[in-house]
Amino acid sequence: KSGANRVMIFESWAGLLDGQDYIDFIIKPTNKLIEKVKKKYPKIPIVTFPRGSGKKILDFIDSVPCSVISLDKTFPKKILKIANEKNITLQGNLDPLILVEGGKRLDEEVKKILLTFKENKHIFNLSHGILPITPIENVIKTLKIIRSFNETR
Repeated sequence: KSGANRVMIFESWAGLLDGQDYIDFIIKPTNKLIEKVKKKYPKIPIVTFPRGSGKKILDFIDSVPCSVISLDKTFPKKILKIANEKNITLQGNLDPLILVEGGKRLDEEVKKILLTFKENKHIFNLSHGILPITPIENVIKTLKIIRSFNETR
C-alpha cells in the first residue's frame, strides 16, 4: 500500500528446526504470510530466505510459492534444476567472510558463484548480510567482477 514493489520474508532461525517443527514453524507460517499478501496484492513478487535450511530448503521450495528464494553459502545443487522448473529466481550466496577477506579467494568465489548460477535467473548477493568490517574496496572489486562476467555473456 505504501509502494513496496517486492516483499521479503526473512526467517533467520529456519536452520534450527527439523522435521515437523520445520513444517509447522517455517513452511506453514511462510505460506500463510504469502497467502495474505497475494490476496491483497496478487502480482507482487515474494522473496523468501529460510536461512540455514540446508537440505530442508528442498522441502521449502517444494511447498512455498515464492518468486525468489535466497540461498546460504551452502545449499543442495538439486535446487538449481527445481528453481528453473518452477521459474523461481535464486539469490545469493557469497559468504560474507570471503568478502571481508578479499584477494584471490574473493575473485575465485565470485566467479564460481556466477558460473554455478549461469543457467538460472540469479541475483548475486551475500548469503547473509554485509559485515561492518568489510573493506569497501572488496565490495567495489566484487561489483567489477560481476559486471565484467555479465558483459562477456
